[in-house]
Amino acid sequence: MKYIILSLFLSSYAFSHGETKPGPHGGHIRMPGAFHTELLLQSHMARVYLLDISFKNPTTKNSTVLMKVGSGQNLKDVSCTSKIDYFECHIPEVEKIKNIQVNAIRSGVSGKVVTYFLPLTEFKNSAPASTDDHSQHH
Repeated sequence: MKYIILSLFLSSYAFSHGETKPGPHGGHIRMPGAFHTELLLQSHMARVYLLDISFKNPTTKNSTVLMKVGSGQNLKDVSCTSKIDYFECHIPEVEKIKNIQVNAIRSGVSGKVVTYFLPLTEFKNSAPASTDDHSQHH
């Protein structure tokens, strides 16, 4: 039993790769799988960058972003369009939103659904995620 609990703790810790620092564009990082998502939230709009494992090379080629926003289980689909190197998603009534779910495919590779809880945490005295710092790999 203790090994099951330990493995659950360690597996959730392993998914925190880079989530404590701002991404290269100043946004919040999640790791849905073999890539990172970076979310930048602005008034009625969100940008989602699909980054490689080294926090580099944002791409929209052969990629999709599906976003849902809302509170608790009451989530609504949001329209996202691809730009040159990010996806732009229009969010109505951003002040009423408690969470944002992102389901992404980067260069044909699917990730798990990641959730960003609002309000997004402030980064204190933290530099953007380093493209050379792999200290958080497990």
